[in-house]
Amino acid sequence: MQTDKEDKMSKEEIIKYVDDLIKANKRYDKRLSPLLYDFFLRANEKFEWPREEFLEKYQNFKNNVKKIKIVDMKKVGMPSLWMGGFRDSNNDKAIYINEKVIENVKNAPTNEGINAGIVDNLFHECLHATDLKRSDGKLVRNGLYKVTNFDTNQKDTMLNEYANVLSASLISSDKTMYTDDLGIDFINNGSYSTLKCPGEILSATFDITEPQLAKLKDKGEDFFYKYLKNKFPYADIENTLDVFKSSLNIIFNASNNNDKENISLGFKNMMDAANNVISCRLENVLNCSKDKKETLDRIYYDMFKIRTIVKSVDRIYGLEENNKVDDWEALVTYVEFEEKAEAYNKQLFTQEEKTKKGENAQELIESKLGHDYKHLKFDIEEIVRKYYPQSKEPLNDNTKLIEKVKEITLKPTIKEKIKNFINKVKNIKTISSIKELPLPEEFEQQELKGTEEHKLEENEENIDFRQKSANFRNSIKYENTIMHNINTKTKGEQYISKENKESTR
Repeated sequence: MQTDKEDKMSKEEIIKYVDDLIKANKRYDKRLSPLLYDFFLRANEKFEWPREEFLEKYQNFKNNVKKIKIVDMKKVGMPSLWMGGFRDSNNDKAIYINEKVIENVKNAPTNEGINAGIVDNLFHECLHATDLKRSDGKLVRNGLYKVTNFDTNQKDTMLNEYANVLSASLISSDKTMYTDDLGIDFINNGSYSTLKCPGEILSATFDITEPQLAKLKDKGEDFFYKYLKNKFPYADIENTLDVFKSSLNIIFNASNNNDKENISLGFKNMMDAANNVISCRLENVLNCSKDKKETLDRIYYDMFKIRTIVKSVDRIYGLEENNKVDDWEALVTYVEFEEKAEAYNKQLFTQEEKTKKGENAQELIESKLGHDYKHLKFDIEEIVRKYYPQSKEPLNDNTKLIEKVKEITLKPTIKEKIKNFINKVKNIKTISSIKELPLPEEFEQQELKGTEEHKLEENEENIDFRQKSANFRNSIKYENTIMHNINTKTKGEQYISKENKESTR
């Protein structure tokens, strides 16, 4: 997925395209539209878009988003718990951000709250918009959804959502990618948190890091499927993915309904599928002649990662008695895998070969293992350093972006100022009329009459917004956002408690 630098869009070109996008769409909320500069700049960098792909993603967004608005989610037919939502229909092509989130951030404008509630929230929905492509009015691609007969298969829903959470983190988070040094505990801002453990099991099964899964999602389901088929030609990828997709949906829905039995069932189905893939991988490496040591190291790491995650499942999901996953019999198989890898020659030789082994052990062992056979030791920290290096640097430097969000997005609107002013009046019982009160400084030279909603919104748009947007746009040109590559790691604290229910679509 690497591209030549000369084939990529320049920062100045991207800014010009976003200028045109915002200018052409008057229904983009002016408190949120300036963030589109960072979205496209960061996505272009992290997902390594060549020029042609950038233009395709840009056009997808332009076609799919005619409105960006801060709303009461119920009024647009979305659950009130959602932080945001993307809708693509003939009558409503929009990104909606929950007004309650904005209110919460205004009341407690911490950097973490701004990152999770506004930046990550908006970027998550923007990624849905750039993923969805139509040709001649027919749907042809939509993230990791499987598109059949120009429609998406809903059984792919949570796989796509989990991967989109990872993608949004890549371009929004100001933390390292993982909370630990072994690349196991991926950061999560609270969105779709019940998919975190099963999603990490899926990644380990296919020996891909979470940032890699995020990038694969960006390329679409066809690319993802071909990638896995090329990597594991001996495995039944299609059926395995079907099991993972359905298990993610089961776990998500059961978690929302506090259905312990189906949470357990989802994990056990997923572990069966993981079991089969890892078994195939181990069997294949015993018969191949290339990179045996590296392949075994990776299998060992993936087994270690899965077992580590599984040990926390019962506690995280509150599973007890018959529903427990940690003591399930499938774990015995993982132990056997580990033993086979550590004592490689137990499966390496046929009985006949073992009999002859004593006659010419050195030659026989080298014919199977190559010259690395003496070093068949499995040190998890050494494996991580070698194949899964962890960066201590944050994924992005959000310092200037946070400042701009505070300046543009969180500043009280005129409507809010008037509302606060009127509330003050109501609280002062000794004064009978607004006219007897001195006007706040920002209302000097302004009349209070004509405060209908449409007039307020009109005023709101005109207040030195052009200058602020211009300042924001210019600052982007000279800000070198930190763009670290994949394999950086840590977990962010959750910003808003969602009672284990999801907020972003």
